[in-house]
Amino acid sequence: VATDLTGTVTPPDGTRSTYHRALKSTTDKFSTTADAALVLAPTSHQKVDVSEALKAAPDDTQRDLSDLEADRRMTEKALQILRSGKADSYDVALLTLHESTRSSWGNQLTWEADDYEADETPYALDAPSLLRFIETEIVDWYDRQREQIELRPRVRAQALGESLDPHKLERLGRYEVHLDRKFERTLSTLLRLQELRRSREQVADH
Repeated sequence: VATDLTGTVTPPDGTRSTYHRALKSTTDKFSTTADAALVLAPTSHQKVDVSEALKAAPDDTQRDLSDLEADRRMTEKALQILRSGKADSYDVALLTLHESTRSSWGNQLTWEADDYEADETPYALDAPSLLRFIETEIVDWYDRQREQIELRPRVRAQALGESLDPHKLERLGRYEVHLDRKFERTLSTLLRLQELRRSREQVADH
């Protein structure tokens, strides 16, 4: 087994398909891989997608964290503008927000009155509503998202470790050998039948 500079595991050729099958099992719907990875994490409430964790190389994680912090700074600046109470605070703050946050706000404004819960106050196209939206819907999201990104390496390491479990690989390897032998027997039988048919055809021609 070898690893490259990104931490990607490359198993020997003979066990590669078995390893891939085991790795796929860590992404199944009822997989407990993420739970096992986070058992010693500071929080156990985050849900980290195993597939996303496997795809994210260390450079990807650092880039995503940097992008998230840049997004957060834009939101904090927009909050300052909205809290200033200036007449143009809504328009200026809206332009200051990250494109994804503006899109979320635009989608929120499409809600009808009956889309809200009975105890919720509908948002309006004004500065107080935008301020409330950011404070209640966006600010906490940054902390959750940052934590998910930071937990990726734990989940990735857990998934790779489980996939290289020697007992699991041994069981899958035996099954793979069984299928290979069954295929070889089937192929051998087919070849014999084809040879027998050709022999009969040659006899008939004579």
